Amino acid sequence: MMKKYILLIAAFFILLGYSKSQNVLLVGWTFPVGSLLADQGLNLIEENAIITMGGTSSIILGTGYTTNAAMATGWDLGMDTKAWAIRVKTLGYHNITVSSRQYSGSQHPGPKKFELQYSINYGGSWSPVVGGEITVDSDWSTSRVNKLPLTEGSADQDEVWIRWVMMLNTASGTGGAVQEDGESSIDEIFIYGDQINSVEDHFSANIDLYPNPVHEKLCIKSSRPIGLVEIIDLSGNPVYSVKPKNFESKLDVSFLPNGLYIVKIADEKLSRSVSKKVTVNR
Repeated sequence: MMKKYILLIAAFFILLGYSKSQNVLLVGWTFPVGSLLADQGLNLIEENAIITMGGTSSIILGTGYTTNAAMATGWDLGMDTKAWAIRVKTLGYHNITVSSRQYSGSQHPGPKKFELQYSINYGGSWSPVVGGEITVDSDWSTSRVNKLPLTEGSADQDEVWIRWVMMLNTASGTGGAVQEDGESSIDEIFIYGDQINSVEDHFSANIDLYPNPVHEKLCIKSSRPIGLVEIIDLSGNPVYSVKPKNFESKLDVSFLPNGLYIVKIADEKLSRSVSKKVTVNR
């Protein structure tokens, strides 16, 4: 009887750990009907309509990966300005990831290169997503993005904007310039996250450390004041320590040899901390 009880308890904790490790679909766009609003996920709000930036044509619904897709023209001369964009809420969630598919018109090719970026609130600066450079062709597979992680600065926010911005004025296919009638489509957009379950998770979720790998300056941002930052090498030896006492810190790590380090970040009261890996690469 006791053995059976222990097995049941073990199974419970295995299932608990499994459920905590699963991503939750916060919001998704598959465009099954004549609407540009999100149609899947937990955070379906009125503002969840896909838009374009920079002066493209109006969005229409065209042929998608499974049903429909959002499609627009007018991408000519749009490098660094014209983009697909969505607004999402991540309150209560961290480990935010993005999935999507894009398509370039076969007869009227649209932009060949896009980059994923995000911004906290619409007026904020745009940060690139690591690994977020996307090549688009006249198929739905070349451009596939599968759960690409945003940095932790996107966690637990009332408003996060994500955009797919043109990197070049080059069209897919033959590689000429994007024309006014060039078609760009997007579909299967899914934003996932893990639920934040504790005070410690909240502190961890609101720490943003970049760039990584770092060359000279390591930036650390937090939604709460940072009390202590320590950099530790893989032998466990502290090689750098500072007490910022503010929400942001820029560390000069140009003196460190190339390699992997642990960055330990503690809150103002030194009661909670989080450790992150960073690579110094010059």
